[in-house]
Amino acid sequence: MTISLRHLRIMLSAFLCLITSLSGYASHSQQPPLPRHLPAHVANRFCDLMVLYNGRICPLHTLAHDFTVKLTGEKSYRGLSAEQVFTSWIFHFTSWRGEKMIKIKGNDACRSLGIDGNQASLSDFFDETGRYRLDNPTKELRDADEKYNIFKMLYAGQLLKIFPLRNAEGTVMWYSPGDNLPIATDDEKWIFTKKTLDYAHELVIMNDYSSLTHLLEKIAKFQTKEAADVMPSELRIGVECLYNRFHSTRLFFIATLMVGLLMLVVSLSFTARGTSLPRSITLGMQVFGIAALIWLALDFAMRWIIGAHIPLSNGFDTLLFMALLIAVASLVLQRHYPLVLPLGTLLCGMVMLAAHIAEKNPREFVIVKIIGYYRRCRCIFCCIKVYRTSAFLDILLRRPFDEIIRRSVKKRPRLFYRFAFSKFSLKYDESILHTVLRVFAELTETHTAVFM
Repeated sequence: MTISLRHLRIMLSAFLCLITSLSGYASHSQQPPLPRHLPAHVANRFCDLMVLYNGRICPLHTLAHDFTVKLTGEKSYRGLSAEQVFTSWIFHFTSWRGEKMIKIKGNDACRSLGIDGNQASLSDFFDETGRYRLDNPTKELRDADEKYNIFKMLYAGQLLKIFPLRNAEGTVMWYSPGDNLPIATDDEKWIFTKKTLDYAHELVIMNDYSSLTHLLEKIAKFQTKEAADVMPSELRIGVECLYNRFHSTRLFFIATLMVGLLMLVVSLSFTARGTSLPRSITLGMQVFGIAALIWLALDFAMRWIIGAHIPLSNGFDTLLFMALLIAVASLVLQRHYPLVLPLGTLLCGMVMLAAHIAEKNPREFVIVKIIGYYRRCRCIFCCIKVYRTSAFLDILLRRPFDEIIRRSVKKRPRLFYRFAFSKFSLKYDESILHTVLRVFAELTETHTAVFM
């Protein structure tokens, strides 16, 4: 089948129209009015404060982002930013406890909560007598129970450790208003730590946002004064805020999957005819491959700056590093093996899809044994198997006897592909992965959320 450049332009135009229509699709159904919430600039100012979260000091923007993503599956909710959602749950609990914003997975959980659809409110977790509906949760109910526990952590003060104080040894410790403070704390600091958020709540009720902003500035100065030697640098804070605002794994994996599939179809069509790709198409593929590599490199570099160490400590970081290596290898090898670039782009999209799933379960809220989920890595190794087998086929097609191979593929495609795929066994890959993860868990003795 001959595909001309005109047909390729038509296919590309239809492809772009499909992406535009999908991205512009929105539901126009009538929704109830939003609960009370803080203005965007006030919520952002509150989240500029530092907090002890996930074992490190970071802006509250990061906690607000993880809080909203875990509950709703998105970075925003009905036009409100993650910062507005998070601060609204702090200062407007009564207005928000009936808001159906918690995404529930599984029919069993929906039946246990007595809800229609997959959206629940905090009130749905309790019956008419005030009894918690998910006592002794099973595996199917665990995700819903975890989301309820986020609110318990928030209102128990485990998440709002924004007040640094020095203990008797001079070590800086971070506290929430509900924590027991060091005995050596003087009265002024004790009152400031215990009563500041209560005063902020009163200002929110009175809609006195100018006084609230002034109070937040006092908290920021208190943090700088008490913990100046442990505070992150301005560069790290700025990069983290920028990362939380513009980072989007979903956009990247959708683009790479769709463009990679289109690149693969075009490459195979020209390979089947025994002709090389036009220079314009090859250049376009290379430009997209370089753009994907730059995006991955920037993402990896920003996470390195934010964490102050090589980002390989959780499932998302590991998958991001894997995608980065695949992008580099694809660009290096594509001159000799043309099919490597489209296959590498497609595989990058698959890996980042898995990373997107892992990113929706922040480590602070979900703690599981890494070794218990190693089987979920099978999808990645399936992708690698297809990738290396296809590269093997591409090498064969470029041999001097490529015409004989091409004819055999055309006449007996099932037999040929079955033979090619039988060369590699998933059992060997899976045994290696199982051993590596077991050794890693024993050496580090840590737990993390991977491919949840």
